[in-house]
Amino acid sequence: MNGGRQRRRTSSGRGAAREAGVLEIALVAATLLALSGLAVGLYALSIPDLLAAGVWLGLAGFAVGLPASAVYHALLRRSLVRAGALPVGWYWRPLTLHARVPRDERPLLLVFCTVGAGGFFAIVAGCAAVALAAWRSV
Repeated sequence: MNGGRQRRRTSSGRGAAREAGVLEIALVAATLLALSGLAVGLYALSIPDLLAAGVWLGLAGFAVGLPASAVYHALLRRSLVRAGALPVGWYWRPLTLHARVPRDERPLLLVFCTVGAGGFFAIVAGCAAVALAAWRSV
């Protein structure tokens, strides 16, 4: 039939689709949790407490997010150079280049990408809390 060779089974992609679905559910849950926390912070915390929480949240985001994003960009550049796939201006749209990174190097890269993104989210949430404290004080 096929020259005596056995056909290799290929994955149907269902596992990847399931993982993407789980990730989307986690992102929606995190967003709802953040919005709930924002609502509680708006009404339950005093203005000084909300201001302090925003400042500390933003500082924590900087402390975690900046080093993680620096490591992420260094790992991404190293992986793309090794693969011979480093385009000019790669740092402007790094997320679009993940498909060019060799599969065995992606997990570590994506850990730092996720931690850096979480740090950015914490910075934005801290800024929002500071803005809410300022708005409530008027």
